[in-house]
Amino acid sequence: MRRLVYLFALPLLFQANTVEAQSFSAQKDTSVATAYAYIDINNYITNNTSDTISVKWRIISETLPQSWKDNASFGLCDNVTCYDKAIFSGSVQTSDTFGAGKNMLYKVQLDVSPATVAPSVGSTPYYITTELTSGTTIDTVTFAVYKWNTNNISKVAVVREEVVVYPNPAYNEVNVTFNREMGVKNVAIYNLVGKQVSAYRVNGTSAKLDIEKIPAGIYFLRMMDSNGRVVATRRFTHQ
Repeated sequence: MRRLVYLFALPLLFQANTVEAQSFSAQKDTSVATAYAYIDINNYITNNTSDTISVKWRIISETLPQSWKDNASFGLCDNVTCYDKAIFSGSVQTSDTFGAGKNMLYKVQLDVSPATVAPSVGSTPYYITTELTSGTTIDTVTFAVYKWNTNNISKVAVVREEVVVYPNPAYNEVNVTFNREMGVKNVAIYNLVGKQVSAYRVNGTSAKLDIEKIPAGIYFLRMMDSNGRVVATRRFTHQ
């Protein structure tokens, strides 16, 4: 009987080891910003191994207006250089190596001011989604931007996305804090295949989420405003 139980447990052990063996991870799966002129949208790729690694990446989906791509300010940047609009061909780029436990800045720089581009409508941002690979690890990172209506610039301020999730890894509960100006009203937890597993209404600038009944694994916290628009996303591990 012990041998039978052991054989049944092998796939589970293999699956757990596969999750833990990710060679890199992104600080955010989606970096969101709101702007009416030039902006840098930053993310960070962390080396989870005990050795140096490099990351291959390419654009797999995007909705940027052509005038933003053509602008001399445009750049999609790793630790080698910032690439201009030629990167939209789908070509694969390779980062320089970065050390164990170190972060690589991964960002997009945009000038969203051209008047030919309308402000973002409803909850739909303009975005770039990229695929990153290193060894057997594959992940996606999205940069999303909402364009302000310039008629309202005097009435609004650019909102900084300041979110902290702790502890990470988490066990029975996970805490999240955020800027009041972000207008977060709901927080939802999604699994790796994009299925919502839990949702919470929040007040103020923090929330304590009970995750005791959620299976162990990697999840995403999505923070949404009163219109259901995703204003920030963070990844965490439940052990």
